[in-house]
Amino acid sequence: MTLIQFLRLVFRKFWLLAGFPLLLGALVFVLSADGKRNYKSQTVIYTAVNSSEAATLGEAMKIDFYTANNQFDNLIFLVKSRNTAQSAGLQLLAEHISLPQADSLFILPEHYAELKEQLGENEWKELHVPNNASATLGKINASLSKNQSSALFYIANNHSHYASEKIQEKLQVRRRESSDMLEITFESDDPGVAQRTLMHINAAFDLRHREIKGAQNSSAIEYFEAQLAIAEKALRKAENALRDFMAAKRILNYYEQGKYLDITRLEIETDVRKAEQKIEGARESRAKLENMLSMGEKRSMLVDSLVVLRQNLVKLQTENVSLEKSGQAGQLRLTANENQMRQVQARIDALSEQIFSFENSKEGIPRKQIMESYVNNLLLEEESKQARDVVASKRSTILEEMDAFAPLGAELKSLEREVTINEDIYLTTLHNLHQARLKREKLIKDNEGGGNVIDPPFFPLKPEKSKRLFLVLGALMGSFIFILVALIAKQLLNRNIRNIQRAEKAAGRAVAGVLPLMPKKKSPIDFAKVQQTGIEHLLGRLKMQQNAEPSSQKLWLLFSSQSGEGKTHVGKLLAETMGRINGQVLLLSPHETTDWTASNVRWQAYTPDEHFLNLPNFSSLLPEDAAPYSYVIIELPALLEHALPVTAIASADLHLMVLNARRPWAEADQRLLAVYDQAAGKGAQVVLNRMEADDLEDTLGEIPKKRSKIRAFFKRLLTFQFGK
Repeated sequence: MTLIQFLRLVFRKFWLLAGFPLLLGALVFVLSADGKRNYKSQTVIYTAVNSSEAATLGEAMKIDFYTANNQFDNLIFLVKSRNTAQSAGLQLLAEHISLPQADSLFILPEHYAELKEQLGENEWKELHVPNNASATLGKINASLSKNQSSALFYIANNHSHYASEKIQEKLQVRRRESSDMLEITFESDDPGVAQRTLMHINAAFDLRHREIKGAQNSSAIEYFEAQLAIAEKALRKAENALRDFMAAKRILNYYEQGKYLDITRLEIETDVRKAEQKIEGARESRAKLENMLSMGEKRSMLVDSLVVLRQNLVKLQTENVSLEKSGQAGQLRLTANENQMRQVQARIDALSEQIFSFENSKEGIPRKQIMESYVNNLLLEEESKQARDVVASKRSTILEEMDAFAPLGAELKSLEREVTINEDIYLTTLHNLHQARLKREKLIKDNEGGGNVIDPPFFPLKPEKSKRLFLVLGALMGSFIFILVALIAKQLLNRNIRNIQRAEKAAGRAVAGVLPLMPKKKSPIDFAKVQQTGIEHLLGRLKMQQNAEPSSQKLWLLFSSQSGEGKTHVGKLLAETMGRINGQVLLLSPHETTDWTASNVRWQAYTPDEHFLNLPNFSSLLPEDAAPYSYVIIELPALLEHALPVTAIASADLHLMVLNARRPWAEADQRLLAVYDQAAGKGAQVVLNRMEADDLEDTLGEIPKKRSKIRAFFKRLLTFQFGK
């Protein structure tokens, strides 16, 4: 739906859109003329949800957003609960009955008189205890429990001032921003009732809230006391197990004892290592001394060799003395002997050194001392071996003790951990028990202090503003929107063909022409001109098709699937227009008519009989003098009501299907049109009849209509035609 279509719909249904809301608004205004004025009282209660109670107990408590919201929801539901409202209602009723006379601070005189009248004189006397609301409340409770058919029972459950459901309806509770405050508002037609009801609501809520908290606290104390006994028993058991284990394994201080064993092991290993070093040193010294002592035989051989060399040296010296005396003849021999003597002397010196080394060590120790050292080293080696064996046996003992002592650490640690865990549980439970007891003491102190009401309920001096205007405006706007939505829904859900687009989509072909719905009343639209324009457009299109198929006489058929589509009307318009501009026209119709005539048009009726289906052509329907007529227009009966002359319709030059725009397209229309097209051998043209004037603009252009300058301006504005 376009904006222009929407505005046209609004203008067309203006009286309905304006009249019905005005009528409903006037009705609401009249019905609310004697409405009662209401009074509203308010109170504020401090809840201490976010301002944690734990802050007073020496620790900080963090409350997140969801927890705080949940607690406030619980408090709001508690204020609005049936129990709270019922308690407040009965307290208020007892207070009013106990009044000796009407008091505007408690209840208006007219409401007081109404209450006495509703209760009746007998029940009033039975319940009335002057200036004693507590005694009156006791009588009320006793009466309600005994007799549930009395006037008192009806008042307690249905009266607007005392019934719990009525109080809940008028009670409003909300959290004031993000604070710990609850704002409670109550509205009533009596200022005293508004104030006193809130006071009783506060008292009932405070009592019920303390009962719940007290019950929770008592349960918590009992729970923590039981858990503390269990934790203490478990702690004692773990401590005894640790004590017995340390006594059985002779553990004074596991870590010091383990350290001592480790130090002892290290000292013993050091002693073993020193003994091994002494044994190894003595063994090496003994080997050297044995080597020195084993050189005696070598010395004897060296001495013998030395003696031989000395003898050879003496011989050579004697021979040289002789050669020196012989003079020059023995000079060569003398030189050779001297060389030989030097060699022998060198060997003697070397042997002497070897012999000296055998008699003394490299350090110059005599052989006698070497023997003593050998004996001492042998004794030292034996002593070191014995010391090593002793220390090694001690090391084995220490290692065995360490192997037995090492696993005790894990078991001892497990027992100590068990003691620590049970001790933590015991201390935590003890702490929680103390906190619960402190909270109980705090609740007792709060009860003595008188509650958490920040702003007590006030007595409303002025009534609330009347809602009469809002009711009237709501009725006007609501009814207007309802009617508008209903009209738009009707327009959108309308299945009628209505316009060319729907007709072409339904019939599956282009629409040849359109004709308006002629109004029965006078209209600002010139429908005669619109109708004439539509028929001329239709004829123009048909003439364009006929020019392609010239013939002496044209036979046009008008048909429709249903009756009442406007075939006769369309036939008359075509015949009248063609008779005026194209010569003689013969119009045949199955309907009798006597009051219609047109220039150059002959009207003749025919009756479809049982042979109508088998007509080979339409010549039998024509008069004998039909030859001079240029156009013959035959209106066929509705296809749903009469049989179709299949053979005869094929002889027609043009086929026009008249379609009513004010009805929906049916499946039967589709099937009948397909059958007709098959029989005619060509596609039929569609004439869309009885269209709304607003839907004709897409085909015929702007509809001639008397418009004010303002409407003309707005139309140009909405259609963006600013140049006109």
